[in-house]
Amino acid sequence: KIVKIAYKSHLFEGTPEELLPKLKSIQKENNFKSIMRIPLIRDQVVSLYTNIEQQKETPRVFKQVALNYLKYVYRNNRFLNTYHKLVYKGIAQLRRNAMKYDAKVKEEYEFALAKLSSPKIPSAQDQKQVEIKRKQLLAHQWMQEQIALLDLNKVQKDLGELAKFKETYLAKIFEMLENESTNEEIFAFLEVSLADWYHQAKLNRIEKSDTYSKM
Repeated sequence: KIVKIAYKSHLFEGTPEELLPKLKSIQKENNFKSIMRIPLIRDQVVSLYTNIEQQKETPRVFKQVALNYLKYVYRNNRFLNTYHKLVYKGIAQLRRNAMKYDAKVKEEYEFALAKLSSPKIPSAQDQKQVEIKRKQLLAHQWMQEQIALLDLNKVQKDLGELAKFKETYLAKIFEMLENESTNEEIFAFLEVSLADWYHQAKLNRIEKSDTYSKM
């Protein structure tokens, strides 16, 4: 028996056997690739698809469980909008708080540097500390330069470091929402995670010739 299923932008028509691979293929569509990386969503989608397979001999039930499957995929795809808004607010919070540490990070570097100019012969540890503080200062300033460029549109496009950040943290943010974490808890988590991410991104490619801004 021919089954016709229409939901949002998808229209399927054919026998259950013909529709099964088409229904499964939406999991690989570009619009849904991100949410399919989230274990909780992926497991539920797989379970719902299994339900469809099990009902292929009863077209009426097949159509209903297929609709449930499509509704679930679309409903959870809206989570991406929520994710991007949360990240944008997390960046705004990081931008505000990072400015408070400007003087502290710079002073720590200049204090370490001053030790090398003292009459006392600097130790290997003193020299190592200068390099550590120099890198921390460079990473801090680079992070601020990067996040200063980000508006909501750029966040939604996952530009720059945000693409890999999303791959790493998308599932965690979904999990926090599922566990009813407050917005404040999510913003705090994102602020720390974003700061660590941008600092590490810069630390991995600092050159000897890199200099810091006097601010």
